[in-house]
This record gives sequence, C-alpha cells and structure tokens, in this order.
Amino acid sequence: MPIARGRASRIWADGRNGGRLAAPRARPQVWCRARSDRRGRDIVRRGRRASRLSDKTGESKLRRIETGAEARIRELQEAGELSGLPGEGQPLPTDPDDAAGDAWAARHVVRTSGARPMWTELRREAAERRMRIVVRLRSHLVWLESRQRLLEHLPAERIVSELALTRQADGRVRAEVADAIAELNALVRHHNLVVTATALHLPTASLEGLIEVARGPRG
Repeated sequence: MPIARGRASRIWADGRNGGRLAAPRARPQVWCRARSDRRGRDIVRRGRRASRLSDKTGESKLRRIETGAEARIRELQEAGELSGLPGEGQPLPTDPDDAAGDAWAARHVVRTSGARPMWTELRREAAERRMRIVVRLRSHLVWLESRQRLLEHLPAERIVSELALTRQADGRVRAEVADAIAELNALVRHHNLVVTATALHLPTASLEGLIEVARGPRG
C-alpha cells in the first residue's frame, strides 16, 4: 500500500528492500522546441532579406557602370574621336567560334590564347625528335661516304688503322642514335596512351627505318 505521496514521485512499500523510489516523469518541453523553430525561421528570413539586398546592390552597380560607359561613348561620338576608325561602316567580321554553341567561350579562349591539347604537344615533340635523329643520321652517312673514299686512296699500311677509327666513330654514333630512338619511342607510347583514337596513334621508330628515311630524298 502507498505510504507517502508527493508531486514528483511515490514511495511504495516493498517487503524485500524496504522501499523503492519511482523516477519522476519528465514533462515535454514543447515551448523550447517552438522557440527554436521561431529562431530558425527568423534566421532564414534575415538571410533572404540580405540576399535580396546584395542582389539589388549588385544590379545597381552594374547599371551605374553601363550608364557611365554609354555616357562616355556619347561624349567620344560628339567629339568626333570615333570617326574615321579602321573598319568604320563595314560589317563585323564573322566569328570563327560561332558554331561552337554553348562551348563558344571555351573555344574562343583556347583559340585566342594559343593553348593546345596535350596530345598535340606530344605529337609535335615526337615529330621534332624524329627529325633531329634523321638529320643526325643523314650527316653521319655523308661522313661515312667521305671516309670510304679516303680509305680507297690510302696506302695499305694506313688502311687498317683508319678503318678501325671509322668503325669506332660509327659505333659511337649508332649508340647515340639508339638512345635517342628509345626516348622517341617512349614519347610515342605516351602519346598513344593519351590519344584514344587508334587512327591517330604514332608508329614507333627503328634504327633501320630511320636510316632509310635519311638515305631518301629530303622532303
């Protein structure tokens, strides 16, 4: 049976432990939640008002700039400083980027800044390296021909030593060219990894193939 009553709890008799205190029930704090919601709505309203004010301020600044520019143009026209300029009275030139559509700005910036995709730079560098190797081989072939003519007119006692020197020089040039070809092929493989279209892939170079190019007519 209950032995005491209170506002927050009740004490009940218990034969085992002598008594037990029941936990008070917490009242829902509805007013705190409502107050928090009101604060949130106030913050949102203040943010919207600030955004509208900033938009209006930006628009007014833009209008002032446009008005000032138009006034300056009228002053120059009245002073005659805009007369007799190159192209006066002529239609505007066609825009080369007009067909780009939504990508007009990007294409215009790329064209006017001289920027090019990475694969075009790799292709250009590979072509330049290949041409340098061909030029080196061409000059070496000319040197070999001159050495051959020299050996034909040397006395017998000098042919062996001069032939050994010629072979040593030829070996050094071939090793140098082989290293250059290895670097060229590494660049070509990099280019082919960047370019997904197989039709634009570059072939790797070989010493024999470049020697044939060097022996051919200059183009």
